[in-house]
Amino acid sequence: MKADWYACLDNRVEFKGCFFRQFFRSVGRVDYLTLRNGFINVHLAPGSKFNFQKYIKRSLEDDFKIVVGVSPVLWASFMVYLLLNVRGWHALFWASC
Repeated sequence: MKADWYACLDNRVEFKGCFFRQFFRSVGRVDYLTLRNGFINVHLAPGSKFNFQKYIKRSLEDDFKIVVGVSPVLWASFMVYLLLNVRGWHALFWASC
């Protein structure tokens, strides 16, 4: 039983370490510089009409759609819930069944 507890404790410490590692040492310096130089060479070549601000905005909007995307079925069910949420009907109770 104690061995399981220590294993669980080790996992918690490991998860915390992995969580904070993503903010500080997630990518090595050489890898970062290689990726950065590759991006600059491809997108900022002479004569290129690349707009970095537009690129960042588009990529963040695409990521936002994927992460926060709401399906039409969910929107429709939420609208029905709002319309049926009349005092005394307990619509949330019926929606949870």
